[in-house]
Order: sequence, then C-alpha cells, then structure tokens
Amino acid sequence: MKLWTRHAGWLCVSLTSCVGGMQAGRFPVEEIPVTDRVAQYTSAPQPGGATGHRSARDLAARVAEELAGRGQRAQADGALANTACWTLDRVHRGRQVDAVSLDAASRRFGFGGVVTTFAAFGTGADVWREQIGRTPSNLALNRFGICVSPSGSSASLVLGAQEMQYETIPRDLEVGQQVTMRGRVGERYKSANVYLTKPDGTVDQQPIAGTTIDASFPLPTLGQYRLEVMGDGPTGPVIVANMPLYVGVTEPVIRENVGTVVDPEVAEVRMFEQLNQARKAAGLEPVATDSALRLLAAGHTQDMVDHGYFGHVSPTQGTPQDRVTRSGLLFSQFGENIASAGTPEDAHMGLMESPGHRANMLNPAFSHVGIAAGSGAAGLVVTLNFGRRPRAEDVPTLQQVTAAFNAMRSEVGLTTPAGDPVYTAGAQAGADAMARGAGEADVAKAEASVMQREVNRLRTSRSGSCVFRVELLELAQLKQMKLALSPQLRRYGIGARLRRDEKGQRLSAVFMLEGVPCR
Repeated sequence: MKLWTRHAGWLCVSLTSCVGGMQAGRFPVEEIPVTDRVAQYTSAPQPGGATGHRSARDLAARVAEELAGRGQRAQADGALANTACWTLDRVHRGRQVDAVSLDAASRRFGFGGVVTTFAAFGTGADVWREQIGRTPSNLALNRFGICVSPSGSSASLVLGAQEMQYETIPRDLEVGQQVTMRGRVGERYKSANVYLTKPDGTVDQQPIAGTTIDASFPLPTLGQYRLEVMGDGPTGPVIVANMPLYVGVTEPVIRENVGTVVDPEVAEVRMFEQLNQARKAAGLEPVATDSALRLLAAGHTQDMVDHGYFGHVSPTQGTPQDRVTRSGLLFSQFGENIASAGTPEDAHMGLMESPGHRANMLNPAFSHVGIAAGSGAAGLVVTLNFGRRPRAEDVPTLQQVTAAFNAMRSEVGLTTPAGDPVYTAGAQAGADAMARGAGEADVAKAEASVMQREVNRLRTSRSGSCVFRVELLELAQLKQMKLALSPQLRRYGIGARLRRDEKGQRLSAVFMLEGVPCR
C-alpha cells in the first residue's frame, strides 16, 4: 500500500535582483558613451562584454579568473557591459545607482536574466573583487559586463546570471499580439512557473512540469506587461528571467527609486507601510502584523546572514514548509518572499516588479504578515512571511468536507465514486490519531492496522491508495489538493476529527485516494 502525505501548501519566491552595489571613490568627470535601447531580449551573451579603454579586456580576464575560483564559469556579455556603461555614466555625473534603476537599465539593453550586483570604482583598486566576495556563495554568477572610462581611470562591473536559454522576445509589441516564452531552464531546476503581470496589476500563471517551456499569453490592452520565469530548484523558487514588455506604449525613462539606507528595525516598518500602501492601491484589505510570523521570518533571515546564503531552502533548517511545520503555526495559507537590497524601498519595488513576488504581496487571501530584516554583507536581507488565519467558526465538519470534495469534482465534470468502507475506516483511524497529537509514523500505523482489520473482516483486498493528511482551518484549503481532481480516482475514504489544543482549533483530516498518481 502506497502512502502519500502532504500538508497545507505554501508559496514562496525569492528576489535576487541586485543584492547590493558599491560606488567607491571620486573620479575626474568624463563623458561615458552609453548605447541606445535594444529591440529584443536574448539569452545568448552579446558581443562587447568588456568595453571602453583597452584595459577592459585585462580586467575581464581577472574577473573571470576570480569567479572561476568560486567555482563559477562566467561569460562576458555585451548587454551587461552596456549596463555597466550606464552605471559608470551616472556615477560620473554624481547620481546614485539603486537596484531598481540598475535592473531597468539591464532590461533596456536586452538582458532578461537576473542582475545580481555591481561595483563602480577607480581602476587602481580591487573594489570589484571585494564585491564578488560579498555575494552569497549559492547565487549563480555566470554573466558579467565591464565598462572602463576612456581615460582608463574608472570602471564599472555588473554581475548577473542567465540560467535559461530561450528564443528571442521582442520588447515592443502591438495590442492584440501574443508573447511566447519558448526555451529551457537550467539543469539545476526540476520545474518552472511562467508569470505575466498585466497593466491592471493582475497576474496570469502557467506552471511547467519540467524544464522545457512553451507558454503563450495574449496582450489585449495597451500598457506595460512583465513576463517572468521562476525555476524550482535546490534553494526553492528562483527568478531566472524577468522582462518588461511595452504593448502600444513607449518605454518610460529610467527613474531613480528614492530610498534611504536604514537600520533593519526601521526597514521592517517601512516595508510594512509600503506593503499595505500597495494593497490599498489595489483595492485590497491591509494585512496585520503577526508576532509569530515575524519570529519565523527572523529565524530565516538570521540563518541567511549567519551562513552567507540567499534562498528559501536552508542548509540546516530545510524548506519554508519544514520551518512552519516545526513552529506549529496554524495558518490555512502560507507564503514567503525574501529580498536583498540596499534600502527598504529598493526591496519593496523589486518585489512588486516581480510577478511571482507580487502574487504574494497582493494575495487577497493573506490576513497577516511577519517581516524581519537583517544586515548582510551586501546590505539588507529581508524575509516576509505571509499567512491566512481564519476564524474558529470557519473550521469545517466532516460532512462539509465530504460535500466540498464531491463538489470540486462535479464542477469540472468528474464523477465521484462512492466512498469505500475500508478506506473510510482507515482514514478515520488516522484522523483520530492526528487529533490525539500522534506523530506521523503512529498515524500511519493506526491507519494500516484498522485497514487490515477491515480487509480481514470483509474478506476483500485493496490495491493501495495515496494518503493526504492535513489540518483544515477552512474549506478553501481543499483547493490545494489537486489529486482530488484526478480522473483516475476509483475509490476513496475520508476521515476527520475536531482537534483543540493550546495552538487553537482545527479539523484533523485524512483522505485516502485509490487510483490517483502519488505525487
């Protein structure tokens, strides 16, 4: 008998776009040539990855050697070199370079991957080497661009990652056209999601069950869209491509994101304020602060700072689901965003300009948030944990769960086989054990024991089922159970028992589904 166990689902996304930057020294003012915008995004490295003064090639060789010492093979890319020239020009004119404007510049020059960090410096210093050293070791760095001023006295380095190969995508399109993302994410990813943020702020999503992507979206209205691909790999969901698209409109001038470097405690307050301002602008209810979620977020932020990595999956603490399960927190929905940037304004804007992150920030289901910021080597490191905390009266009964289960199948035109007495008895035994606080192994043992008894009593047999165990706070959680909609379902059993303890009230529920694929 196969057992498949799953708890309430979670959604998490990480922001790696520009984890920090460095501007060092004062330079003699020079005219830095900056190229025009390009017409399309391409994943292939563009020519001219080291541009400007003749010393640029030597610097490129040293950068490649430094990255190789970190075990990262990197190619010079003309799109990032153009971004580096744009950066150096701003520094020479006494302007600040922030994460949001740097990211926008890289898109203008056709880079669709992730911009990770930058440095602008006098060529007599090894500031660029220090900046590479500050970058978390688990972040991919496989592209870079270098721009050296005409005199050779100053330079800029922009580092990034391109972990997806895709067919070229135009940056300017017409109303009524469609955009197609066709390609493949890198080998370290097992699956992907493609998102499109529309001009009205809503997000469409297409999950991809492998590494090959062929997804199309219509573009029915004027405005700016944003196409994003997130790969699911060993560190959790990671942005691999993010591309603004201009449909019947002109690309806006790159603006500065006004922000101030602040202590982590102040950053938390500012990010909470900005989050609820964004929700209000979208016509959503605000989220409330939650001390338990904040404590959970603080643990992950500190873990990233202490161990010098950036991602959802901790080398020591596991996945977000592992962390929330250990905490015992009761939320019917849970989500996690992480960000690393110089200021809270940069972090917030970067999250909002990523469709995957935006879905969490503007999820109407979330009622609470915990935000925890820390000081990392490259700036602020922030974890935002979102949760939905239903009312006690929203906890469903077994009868309501069974009716909702049948209704889910009926809504999509699927028949629901009659409940099976053997599976029902086993599921109820498991639910009773869960409600008593038994561990997973003891719950499984209780289920198997009762099922064996029923098989013997009825002189029958069962081929085996997938088991879905969950603590239900509200019926909406059933929508996360995709296996319930499998056409292969032959027989099923549902058991449930109300559970009350110091953590609150919920329904311990067990579903046994025969014939569905256990995954």
